[in-house]
Amino acid sequence: MEQPKELLEFLQGRRNSLRVFKSGPGSQALLAQSLLAQGRSVVLVSAGAREHRELAALLRLFLECGRRPGQEPDAEAPPW
Repeated sequence: MEQPKELLEFLQGRRNSLRVFKSGPGSQALLAQSLLAQGRSVVLVSAGAREHRELAALLRLFLECGRRPGQEPDAEAPPW
C-alpha cells in the first residue's frame, strides 16, 4: 500500500503532528494501532457516541490482532 507523503514525513520525524480526516474509522483505527505499536502517542476524536463506539470496537479488534501469541494484555494500562 502506498502511503501519503505527509504520513511518511511524520513517521520519519520531519513533522510534529499528523491529522487524518475524511477516512473511515477502520483506516483511522488501523493507523492508530500501527503508531501505538511503535510507541507513539495517538489521539482520536469522534463526532459522537456512535462514531466513538465504532472506533472503540475497531481499536479493540486491531489491538487484539496485533498482540503476539500468548501475550497477555497489561491489566494496569488501558489498551488505547
